[in-house]
Amino acid sequence: MMRLSRYGGSPNVGVFAATNESLTFVASDASPEFIKTIEETLGTEAVPVTVSGSMVIGSLIAMNSRGAIVPNFTDDSEFEKISSYIPCIRLDQTLNAAGNNILVNDTGAVVNPEFSDETI
Repeated sequence: MMRLSRYGGSPNVGVFAATNESLTFVASDASPEFIKTIEETLGTEAVPVTVSGSMVIGSLIAMNSRGAIVPNFTDDSEFEKISSYIPCIRLDQTLNAAGNNILVNDTGAVVNPEFSDETI
């Protein structure tokens, strides 16, 4: 099913949400209508969160069904909330916008070529 939606007037909904097969993290100030659209369309549980107070969740979180990666500047309380839903690690890297630098599914990942072998 396809639906049209906006977050705060922006059609770039992927910037404000990160999802896998069962869970979607959305910006904590997302409207109830946006959350309902996400849950009904994707068939996932939508969980409002922030990352270091930011609403650009899709840019900052990379995830698959096994876990999530968040920037190293994620507040402890935010990290604990995300970790309560899915195993999570912090990306200790200068290129720390995980959602912008890592594309991952359960089979593999495409990562920014500037990441060190140790980070990968």
